[in-house]
Amino acid sequence: EFCEMFFDDMRVPHANLIGELNMGWYSAMATLVAERDAGGGLANVGVIASAGVSSLGNMDSLVELAQNTRRYGKTVWDDPSFRQRIAQFAIESEAIRHSGGRAVARLRKGIPMGDEVNIGKHFMAEHETRRSDLVMEIIGARSQLWHGSKHSVAGGAHVYRMVAARGGTIAAGTSEINRNVIAERILGLPRLY
Repeated sequence: EFCEMFFDDMRVPHANLIGELNMGWYSAMATLVAERDAGGGLANVGVIASAGVSSLGNMDSLVELAQNTRRYGKTVWDDPSFRQRIAQFAIESEAIRHSGGRAVARLRKGIPMGDEVNIGKHFMAEHETRRSDLVMEIIGARSQLWHGSKHSVAGGAHVYRMVAARGGTIAAGTSEINRNVIAERILGLPRLY
């Protein structure tokens, strides 16, 4: 699902030039903005929100998992610290959903998406990573079991989702790059060299 491409000593015919000569970096950055939005960006979340989906991020399934997982004679849901953390994810999910609704409203008015897609992409990637880590804590030692184990939870789907979530912090620009874009282009902070 991931790859690196290197174009050493590559020459492009003048007829295939996109934009101005020696300005390819800016064309690449414009392409990345589109990729960040299409790869689960705010507008996609807004479309989900406008379709009436009220539980982004499967909070219902997270609550159900905590309620059905027992440790030391109690459910994980009985632990107030887990309930608080799940509530925090529900709050974040609502924030993502409403930000997506704003993005859809902008697009409907003909206002193109700009650098703000970096905020949505970054927040959703980090949110999914933290959510997956929480699921691993909920299922405990069984988080070590992958597909094929008769003792795995949900056939190992939670473990796969946790591993795959790391990809979201790399794809379409790493979280570190997105933090820099947010700092410099949106917040107007100085570039550090």
